[in-house]
Amino acid sequence: MPLNFDLALYGNQLLNEQSKTRLFNPENSYSWRVGKVPVTKEKNINVHMYDGQFDGYSSMMTRFIGDKHSIIILSNVGISYFLKQQLTFDIADVLYNEPLKSRENDVSLILINSLISGTFEQTLAGLEAKKGEYSFNETSLSVLAYQVLWSGIGNESLQLFSFISNTFGDSLKAKSNLQLACNHRITNDSLNKQHFCK
Repeated sequence: MPLNFDLALYGNQLLNEQSKTRLFNPENSYSWRVGKVPVTKEKNINVHMYDGQFDGYSSMMTRFIGDKHSIIILSNVGISYFLKQQLTFDIADVLYNEPLKSRENDVSLILINSLISGTFEQTLAGLEAKKGEYSFNETSLSVLAYQVLWSGIGNESLQLFSFISNTFGDSLKAKSNLQLACNHRITNDSLNKQHFCK
């Protein structure tokens, strides 16, 4: 179904040219992200990108207009825009024969896997002990922490917000995010809340 919708946007049966021009106007794009992205060192291509999320479902559609390629991500777990975009551009690297980025030490993916496997606390402690071996991205970790919070996993979200605040000690945003999580209704019954929310 999403592929049929994507293909229909290239023709004029679903929308005429005038409607498509209005829909994909970069100045007022009706919730679509419209612009150019670098797909290789030498090549920028026009893309139309749309993403959404509700009740644990998440999706992203990225249309590489000039080449008529599309990447459609459908997920039954709520993943953030940041991670959907990262996955989309990793797939685009394959599509455009670009070198693949190593995700072996991607802390956000390591933590997602630990949430699934039930080893979150041990994994977070291990990452903290080996901080010099990993590259931590505050935005990526914060987005993940909010996803965990919104998924109703209060204790783990508090641990992660606290970890981010400690790792990025000079970041006012990290401190503010921890405070917001401490005051969130989902964390009311979290274990060791007093330890994280001083």
